Amino acid sequence: MKVNKKYYLFIAMMYMFALQFWIMKRITVFQYLDEIYALVAIPLAVLNTRGKIKIKKENMYINRMIVGLMIFVLGGLLSNIVFNYQSWHAVAQDVFINLKFFLGIATTYYLFKNFNIKKYKNKLNFHAKVLIVLFFILVIQNKVTHVFEVADGRFGISAEKIFFNHPTELVSTTFFYY
Repeated sequence: MKVNKKYYLFIAMMYMFALQFWIMKRITVFQYLDEIYALVAIPLAVLNTRGKIKIKKENMYINRMIVGLMIFVLGGLLSNIVFNYQSWHAVAQDVFINLKFFLGIATTYYLFKNFNIKKYKNKLNFHAKVLIVLFFILVIQNKVTHVFEVADGRFGISAEKIFFNHPTELVSTTFFYY
């Protein structure tokens, strides 16, 4: 079976986001991985449309969501013009922070819209298990060696966070990959 480039890109993104906290503590550029991923949506949208915007009936919910987001952003911009809440630099940051999640979804859509995830589900499942086992081994070894920080004690057991900022991030990442 020939494996396409999108599979390798998907696996790379899977590992990058799972290990982002560990990587960003060592390589500072990776602190902005989620921002860079969100910003990639803009050139991808431009490259994919190239003047041929078609509104399909089955994609009307996307258009409604875009209109809703535009109303949301314009409402914030207008309120800042009228009431002058904060500097325009802070406004631009707020707009990006509020849209980052949706831009990330758009990036994922453009990068993987023709990717058949069902075709590679066994391989993807293997990589998810590798990450879960890695996290489990790191938690067990930390009980012995105390290489990583712990958050606090809960019910007499230390709340492991290995390289994550909080134990909940470790749990949610593991749950997501499970």
